[in-house]
Amino acid sequence: MKILALLATLAVSCGATAQTFTTPDQIAGQIKFWAVDNPVVYYGQMQDANEHTLSCLEIAFIKYENGVFQYAHKMWSVPSDRNCGYNNFRNVADNITACVADSERSESNPSVSTRHMSPANIDIYKSIPRIVDTNRGIAGEVGECTKRLPAPHYSATGSYANILDVRIEDGHFKLTTNGAGGRIYRVDLNRPYAPETAPSDALMK
Repeated sequence: MKILALLATLAVSCGATAQTFTTPDQIAGQIKFWAVDNPVVYYGQMQDANEHTLSCLEIAFIKYENGVFQYAHKMWSVPSDRNCGYNNFRNVADNITACVADSERSESNPSVSTRHMSPANIDIYKSIPRIVDTNRGIAGEVGECTKRLPAPHYSATGSYANILDVRIEDGHFKLTTNGAGGRIYRVDLNRPYAPETAPSDALMK
């Protein structure tokens, strides 16, 4: 009987992992947000429209409200050995959310920081996060942020890509946009990491 109970539990667990979520509220229910939960960092990759990995990605989901996800991210190009080195916190990330208050951001180049994502260096209450707005079907930097940026990044209205699809599939958050000819952002929700920790098995296909 104990074996049957264990098998039933495993079946339920596997079924939940394999579920697909497509509505914003369903998706939000599977994510931990810094504003309401203990902070965690999720890891993944950015791909082109052909699912070729271009960049290593780490993301902190900050808040969800009425179909709008707020987040901060850091990205860097996949190195030649295909190992993202997520746990090399002092290494450089050269694609970061523009208006996040990050004490480790470079003073000489504000688009560069470390790969460290923690309440120790990121103050979400002084930040202007990026958004995934499922109501308007857009994702990117909001106008409150971009109107503070120097040319050529200045915009009074924000800098967005159109959302083509957003879902959770097999425990992975997947956002597809039309940005730069098509971009796919994949994040593993099965393994949230507390700040100061990260996966070591980071090889990209």
